[in-house]
Amino acid sequence: MFTNLAAPLLSKNHWLPLFACLFAMFAGSAHAQTLPLTALPSGSLGSWTDLYIEEVHALDLAEAQALLHEGKFHLRKRPVLSQGIGNKPQWLHLALINPTAAPIPLKLVIGTTWTDRIDAYLVHDGQPTLSWQTGDEIPQAPGLTPGIGYILSPSFGPGRSDLFLRVDSTDPLIFPIELLTDEQAKEQQQRVHYSYGFIFGFMMALAAYNATLFFGLRKRSHLYYAVYLVSLVVLIACYTGHGFAWLWADRPQVQRYAILIAMVIYGCCGLLFASRFLALKEHAPRALRFVRLFAAAGLAGIAVSILFDSQLAAALVAFNFAALFSLSMVLLGLLTMRNRLPSGRYFLIAAIFGMLGAGSTTLAVWGEIPFSTVTYHALEVGMVIEATLFALALSYRFNEMSGSLVKINALNDQLSAEVAERKKMEEQIRQLAFHDSLTELPNRRLLLDRLEQVIAVSQRKNCYAALIFLDLDNFKPLNDMHGHVAGDLLLMEVARRLQSCVRETDTVARFGGDEFVVMLGDLGEDKSGSLFQARIVAEKILAAISGPYRFTLAQEGQTASDIEHYCTASIGVVVFTDHMGSPDDLIRWADGAMYQAKMAGRNTIRFFESQE
Repeated sequence: MFTNLAAPLLSKNHWLPLFACLFAMFAGSAHAQTLPLTALPSGSLGSWTDLYIEEVHALDLAEAQALLHEGKFHLRKRPVLSQGIGNKPQWLHLALINPTAAPIPLKLVIGTTWTDRIDAYLVHDGQPTLSWQTGDEIPQAPGLTPGIGYILSPSFGPGRSDLFLRVDSTDPLIFPIELLTDEQAKEQQQRVHYSYGFIFGFMMALAAYNATLFFGLRKRSHLYYAVYLVSLVVLIACYTGHGFAWLWADRPQVQRYAILIAMVIYGCCGLLFASRFLALKEHAPRALRFVRLFAAAGLAGIAVSILFDSQLAAALVAFNFAALFSLSMVLLGLLTMRNRLPSGRYFLIAAIFGMLGAGSTTLAVWGEIPFSTVTYHALEVGMVIEATLFALALSYRFNEMSGSLVKINALNDQLSAEVAERKKMEEQIRQLAFHDSLTELPNRRLLLDRLEQVIAVSQRKNCYAALIFLDLDNFKPLNDMHGHVAGDLLLMEVARRLQSCVRETDTVARFGGDEFVVMLGDLGEDKSGSLFQARIVAEKILAAISGPYRFTLAQEGQTASDIEHYCTASIGVVVFTDHMGSPDDLIRWADGAMYQAKMAGRNTIRFFESQE
């Protein structure tokens, strides 16, 4: 009988339906796998969940339960649900069992802070008991915990409970699920709080330090780096939910684009810093044009996306821009190494760490690599390392510039010294060329030059001037008796006395030997008045020269001796205007008058009588 009954079951027309039924039963038993609440595994519970993707329309809880019973949910193999941009809404189911007789209160930690919407339902013995709606599209999002996600507080009664989660997010979807005790949840929040406190504090301190350096040194690289760090802090605050929780909790429309805008601005600030630090304007102008075009394209793309209120387009722009930004920073570092800038090593290493961190987190978010605490926070770790290395690069660059500045200052000092030793030499040459080396009075060459100037002034103003030519009396006996040292002392003293007898605008010159010339300019338009002024000065000179001269001679190998000498002068004067003669004529006339004074007995004054 058993055989007769079995035959039709094993016939060709009946074994396939039977196999399908057995497969459905087996699959249903796999989906019905329950997780005991008393022995929860650590980490995310994604591998214990079933998944269903909404294909046509939004489902409610009853429809989701029906699909679960029909075997339409599929068992997941990864501990964390992670997918790319613009996914369809998804349902997650987690079967739980409380083997105790008392309710078990736990903390349900789900999602990331940028998840658009989460609908959570707790079903006990087939009946809905609790529901939550949260996500960054909901004002004052319930359970929002910056840096972690959303924390809800369900209590699981004895027996079977089913947790249904509907997740909808335009941005890349990461959806870890954890059930923690209250103590475990507090420890996790404390760890996250201290971690982000360190990151924010470190970044802002570094930004403030570089801003201070900018105001002190006026180096724009430090300013751009400070701006870059601030933009990084803003980006972290946006995607960790700190901005949503603290600043715009009642405005989810801001949160919709805040992270994406912050990503683009962060990239633009990084490119701005790189352009200045690497001196692209001087070393790579083509690369600078590309950087500017790339930054402008990113800003334009995000602006157009927001204008048309397309979160999907904004997400595509922001994430692609961020990926290309990381790659561009590495390429710029390689370009710097090719240009052999020593500080470029730090920049390249920093850019590589930043790219690895951003790449790890991005791939984990898109589900290309396993999601874990390490891959999720690789972006922040990479940014901290990148910021530190960029700071070292700036320091190295500053040392390079300081060293160059020291060399430049040394060269400037050397050049300044050479220009000064040269100016001094030129002055000495000029002094030797136009001044008497003994008395430092103008010599014959300078006298002739100034005499021409006086003649020109006389012509312009139609005024008189005078030339006084004097020769010392009894000078040769002093040299013969006491030597040239005594004669030199006498000549220097005569020069000093002559200068004390005239105005600052007049000229006293040593003409040669014991002959001196005094030139008086601008004596007025009246000839008799000019003659009177010239006589006054000549008599003053005569009196000054005739005073006693006292010297102390201390020649080598001899006892010092005091000498007193009396000296007079013979003076010839010519008062002239511009039309009376050449400079040589005037000197010759004054010299002739001086010889007349000598022939008249010396120590006297004679005037040249012109034929005018």
